Amino acid sequence: SNVVWVGNSQIFLYDGASTTRLSENNYAAGSPQVSGSNVVWQGYNGDDSEIFLYDGTSTTQLTDNSYDDRAVQISGANVVWEATGIPGVVGSEIFLFNGVSTIQLTNNSSTDGTPQVSGSNVVWQGHDGHDSEIFLYDGTSTTQLTDNDYTEIRPQISGSNVVWWGKPTGDDYDVFMATPDPSIDFNEDGNADLIDVNLLTAECNLAVGIPVAPPNARFDLNSDDMIDTADLDRWLEQAATINGYDSPYLKGDTNLNGEVDVWEPDGTGDAQVLSSNLGTS
Repeated sequence: SNVVWVGNSQIFLYDGASTTRLSENNYAAGSPQVSGSNVVWQGYNGDDSEIFLYDGTSTTQLTDNSYDDRAVQISGANVVWEATGIPGVVGSEIFLFNGVSTIQLTNNSSTDGTPQVSGSNVVWQGHDGHDSEIFLYDGTSTTQLTDNDYTEIRPQISGSNVVWWGKPTGDDYDVFMATPDPSIDFNEDGNADLIDVNLLTAECNLAVGIPVAPPNARFDLNSDDMIDTADLDRWLEQAATINGYDSPYLKGDTNLNGEVDVWEPDGTGDAQVLSSNLGTS
């Protein structure tokens, strides 16, 4: 029920019951955004623009520098913006305030802009020297989502789903969407390992396959509404890539030690593990 707007170069918030003026300084304020009880905006002091955050109780100035901070967006406690005019920097850079501290997400000699945020995920467009590409920061690391010879701009994000405009041919833009691979870290311990394989095979009959139901939907890695050996193949593909193999996947490396070892004295050979999991000999 929270609404924000600009009136006479100042920021106002209506919380469903009353209206409060949030900006209380000599800055000309604009571009307010709201998420829950949090509000962000940019204020111009006559020299450059700075970013401000109201957290439902008090206002904090997130930036205080000699260059322009603008294009601010917010999701929960996460705030992103682009900064331009940084001394010694060509173009603009992307910054994220994660509720605790400010992180510079880009540091290059090209222009990065139009940031959008959803939770801890941030997307933006960045120039690679030839055209604009789309980038995603997932709270830990940055991934370049596109790498081609045509322009992609104006990304938007919801959760981990990203959309943007692209112009592969002609004069018209098309809309593209990127969705993440399903998680293969079933026990959420930060690893893609044998424990996850055992969870997949213990709860599902891979030999004949079973229909997807809500409790086991996370095991349907190829989204065909069945949990079967195709999902094990998909798991191996993703796990091998995550674990750093050069090839897309090392088929048969069930125990993920980097080798296809059919038999081991302790029963952890690839064939032994797979036979045990599938209920075959």
